[in-house]
Amino acid sequence: MPDDAVVPSDDADTASALAAINSPLDLLHKWWLHDHHGKGTTVLYHRDAKMQLAWNNAILRGRGLELGFGFGTSLWWLASRFAGITIDALDVSPLFGKLIPYLRGLMGDRLGDIWIGDARAIGKPDSTYDWINSSSVFEHLPEESYWSVLRECYRLLKPGGALGVFVDQAPGREHGRVVLPDQTQRELESIGFKAIHERLFFKPQEAENQEPPFAYGPAWYDQTWRDSLRGLNGPYLKQQTGDPAEYWRRDTECLNDAGISPDHDILDLGCGGGFLVGLLDKEFGARRVTGIDFSCEAIDFCKRTYPWATFREGDVSAVPLPDASFDRVLLFDLTEHLPPAVYEGVLREAYRLLRPFGVIVVPPGQTDLPQHLNLLPLARVEEDVRKAGFVCAQRSDWVIGIRMPLGG
Repeated sequence: MPDDAVVPSDDADTASALAAINSPLDLLHKWWLHDHHGKGTTVLYHRDAKMQLAWNNAILRGRGLELGFGFGTSLWWLASRFAGITIDALDVSPLFGKLIPYLRGLMGDRLGDIWIGDARAIGKPDSTYDWINSSSVFEHLPEESYWSVLRECYRLLKPGGALGVFVDQAPGREHGRVVLPDQTQRELESIGFKAIHERLFFKPQEAENQEPPFAYGPAWYDQTWRDSLRGLNGPYLKQQTGDPAEYWRRDTECLNDAGISPDHDILDLGCGGGFLVGLLDKEFGARRVTGIDFSCEAIDFCKRTYPWATFREGDVSAVPLPDASFDRVLLFDLTEHLPPAVYEGVLREAYRLLRPFGVIVVPPGQTDLPQHLNLLPLARVEEDVRKAGFVCAQRSDWVIGIRMPLGG
C-alpha cells in the first residue's frame, strides 16, 4: 500500500469488534450487530436497502470489484443475488485485513482477489472489470482522493461496464464529503460516465475508441498549455507580449473595475502563462501577485517570464495558504476549464482567501472548445458567486463580488 494512502484512523469500536472475531460464525454475528453509523441490529436491512437502490433490476455477470469491502456485507449481498459472478475486493484499512481469511471461507470461489490497498492506484490493467460496486465509500474520501478514485473506476471498467454508487447522507466525523445524488451524478458524468439512474452508471461502449476522458489533475492542464503554445487556441505567445488593448481589452476593464492598486496582494487562480501578471505590472504597477495553476509547464514559464511574482503549481480549489491572505482574487477565463464540483469549490476557496472588503472578479470564458468543460451563462456565474457568500454585481462580460465582513 502506498505510503500516502488515505487510511482511516483506528476506530476503537471497529478494532474491538474485529479483535473478537475468531470464526466465520463470529463474522456473521458481527455483520448482524455492527454498523459504523450506529444502527445496531438494523445493519443487514440497512445494507440491503442501500444495495437495492443501486443495483435493483440490474443483471450482473462476469468479474466485478467491490471498493471498500469493510465487514463484507456488500460482498455477501452481491454473491447471494447474482449467480456465477466473481468479485475482487479492496479496502484501504489494515483493520479489515483480519477478515480476509473468513471472507474466503464464506464465499469460496465467488471471491477473487482481495487485498488491502489504495483505491487511487489499483494495480489492475485497463478494462479489467464488468462492474464495480461502491457503497458507503465516497463520503469517506477527501476531495482530491475522490476524483482519483473516480478516474480509476473509469479506467478499470470495460466499455459498457457498470458502476453502482451509494453515498451515505448521514452526518458524522468520518464523513468528509457528503453530497446529494444529483451532484454525484454530475461529477461522474464530467469524467465520461453515463447515468442509468442517479445511483447506477455505465462506461459508454464507444469509450474504447475515444480519447481518454477528462481527468482533473496536472496532466490535463499541461496538455491544454501545450495546445495553446501550438496555436490551437489562438496566438497565445503573442498574448504574452502584445498590446493588452488589442488582445485582452476586457481584462484591462475588469481590473479597472476591481480597483487594483500597487499595494494590493493579488491572487491569480488558473494563471496559465501569466498574461494577467504582466498586465497587472504594466498597467497598474501591481507586483504583489501570486499565481496558481495545475500545469507545471505553465508555472515554469511564468517563473522565467515574471520573476518578481510568486507562482505555485497546484489545485485552485485547495490553495495551501492562510485565510484572508489577499485583497483581490482573479478568476479570468478559468471557470470553463473546471468540472462543476471543482468550480463551486474554487468560489468557496476565493471567499476564504479574501480579506474583508476584498474583491473577486470572474470573467467566464464562453468559447466552445474541446477543453472547455463548463460553459456558463453570466447570470449563472453571478448566482454562484452570490451563493459562495459575496455581495456581487453583473457587468457586461464579468461578475464582480465583494467579501463583506462577517455580520456586515
